Amino acid sequence: MSTYLITQATGHQSQWTIEHLLAAGAEIHALVRDPEKIPAWMKRPGITVFDRQNDNPEALWKAAQGCKGVFLNTFPSATDINSEAQQAKVVLEACKKADVEIVVASTTIYTGDKSMWNDDISQKLLGDYYQSKTNIEEAVRSAGFKSYTIVRPAFIHHDYTLPHAYWNYPDLPKSGTLGHAFNDGVRFLHIDEHDIGKYAAAALLDPIKFGGQEIDLGNECLTVEEVRNIMVKVTGRDVKVKKWVAEEIEDPKTSGNAFLKFQLWANVRTQSSSAKATEKKFGIPFTSLEEYMQREKALILACLPADA
Repeated sequence: MSTYLITQATGHQSQWTIEHLLAAGAEIHALVRDPEKIPAWMKRPGITVFDRQNDNPEALWKAAQGCKGVFLNTFPSATDINSEAQQAKVVLEACKKADVEIVVASTTIYTGDKSMWNDDISQKLLGDYYQSKTNIEEAVRSAGFKSYTIVRPAFIHHDYTLPHAYWNYPDLPKSGTLGHAFNDGVRFLHIDEHDIGKYAAAALLDPIKFGGQEIDLGNECLTVEEVRNIMVKVTGRDVKVKKWVAEEIEDPKTSGNAFLKFQLWANVRTQSSSAKATEKKFGIPFTSLEEYMQREKALILACLPADA
């Protein structure tokens, strides 16, 4: 069976890509920031760990040796719009040098639809973020691999668990409250990390079917109240919803919320789900938020205060 290089290997998207590849009998070269601090799940047959050495080209080339494909997942910089694209280019160049044939890259929902983020309001909120993702996609398309696939995940289910909730819904672990800036009735696309892994692994394993495909991975479009209702149903806890007023949104403590700009963006750009068409085209079903929370009930409970 073939070997695949996985970047950001300890992250959720990469972890579940690895799980699905291992289940198919593949071997993994896992790029990590610190090989001395890898999680227990990575210490098993089929996974060889490599030190990314701050994306040193020589280290990346060595890790890519013998690999048929690469899963490319980058991490944005809050201060440097070019950082992600540079990460991508170094990995892509090393993989080309090592004769890797397939690249599957993960960016974000709607990157390929500029009408969703290229107007004045959206540019002010998320222009740099989306331009960074666009630059990655352009680098992937122009890199000259035999096959490329781009997957674009929406808001990932694990963002309701620790530590991610601190950056997205910081009041959730403190008081059991989904504090937000959504207007009434605004919906936001969700996706399960297992499903990202399924699609990424499938694209690596079947480049004939997935080659050249650019796939938005969004399943359910949910309001924050619907999310709360699911959380209450699964956990039995008293989860609350609070819409922030203008003064709270402008407060530096609130404006530091990583998810806030996406909420404000959703208020001016209506999201919709193409999940049924995607499932039909590729034969890979999506997981609902309720199914995820049932599966990961312990993690959801751990994110809520005991008295919620």
